[in-house]
Amino acid sequence: LVKRGPKQITDIEFPQNNDKVPRRFTKKNYYIQLKNGDKVLRSWLVYSQYSDKVFCFCCVLFGKHENSISKDGFNTWECLSSALKDHEHSLTHERNMELWWELKARISGNKTIDSVNMELLAIEKNYWSKGIQNELISEMGRHIIQAIVEKLHRAKYFGVIMDSTSATSHTEQLSITLHIVNSGASIGEHFVGFLAIEATTSEALCNTLFGHLENLKIDINDCR
Repeated sequence: LVKRGPKQITDIEFPQNNDKVPRRFTKKNYYIQLKNGDKVLRSWLVYSQYSDKVFCFCCVLFGKHENSISKDGFNTWECLSSALKDHEHSLTHERNMELWWELKARISGNKTIDSVNMELLAIEKNYWSKGIQNELISEMGRHIIQAIVEKLHRAKYFGVIMDSTSATSHTEQLSITLHIVNSGASIGEHFVGFLAIEATTSEALCNTLFGHLENLKIDINDCR
């Protein structure tokens, strides 16, 4: 926010107030005209379309709220010109402008304490790369399978459901789900693998199942 600064709205029709002589904020108010006729942008001035008021960007961020321009907003449009001049020549505003530009320069030069945090964040982001995420998911999956196998050993007997499907890469894959009877006599259904297969014959499916159960140290003789 400090680095980008305020966005000054210019592409709308500013609303009029309900005074006897209706007045409104205009784009001209964003500028101060010097005695030599030159115009200088009031980069600190912000118009709120929501409240139809103007605020001082730097004083809202950094300063003591000495007037409505730096606190609740100002929209007494017939007095706006003098109010802006009084505000921009105040010591508080000048100090807050210095703070704003100083902090903006420090951010641009990476000289704030946030630059250290940003560097740490970049390191953390690199650490949690896609490869690390895949390793983490794989490790979590291994622990889940281990817990399922331990539960199966306690139940001893199990049933098997197999289903083969074609993946988007046009390779056949076999899903293996085990059914066991839990201690409360409820049926537990646990997915234990999604394996690539070269054929869908009964022999190929059985060989894949037997090999996977052997890797998990599950005795096929306990299958019912």
